[in-house]
Amino acid sequence: MDDYEPFEAKGFVSRMLGMGDVDALYKKVSELNLNEKEIVDKLSKGKYTLKDFSTHYQQILSLGPIGKLLEMVPGFSNVPLPSENQFKKLVYMFDSLSKKELNSDGSILENEPSRIMRVAKGSGIPYKEVLDFIDQFKKMSQLMKKLSTDPLFGNFFQDPSKMSLAQKSKMKQNSKNFMSSEMMNNLSRFL
Repeated sequence: MDDYEPFEAKGFVSRMLGMGDVDALYKKVSELNLNEKEIVDKLSKGKYTLKDFSTHYQQILSLGPIGKLLEMVPGFSNVPLPSENQFKKLVYMFDSLSKKELNSDGSILENEPSRIMRVAKGSGIPYKEVLDFIDQFKKMSQLMKKLSTDPLFGNFFQDPSKMSLAQKSKMKQNSKNFMSSEMMNNLSRFL
């Protein structure tokens, strides 16, 4: 039943053309009651932790199928998605992290390989996958830091219903041009 959503012709056509549906995405994300200012502040200062990511990741999973959400993001409709088991693996890994590890940017795990081994054993995820996740998390944090401070994305957290058509169009174009194919692949590893 979670797959049903009200039909809106404009959003439907926009998603079919691979242009996303920023209005629908905003409505979905606003259901989470996120403190955007706090998130942007943490990202721009490089203070985004594994705990922050874990919390936001689980909130996003609560919105429904990731594939449906990605259809709403301009330029992301064709990003290949991992299986549902891959999504669960990340949750298991987060559950295996200590408070100290969760409250870090992942450096503590990189500096102490025995911690990665413990997390791998506790979550049932191979050591290499945990190591890869930490590496991808750090890259994603750097990307998000850049995104949060880039003037091209000044409207990223603005309500799309209050944006002009020109602003929406510019935001869609910027999101397509901003990420290289490598960045898109890195992002898809988190989803």
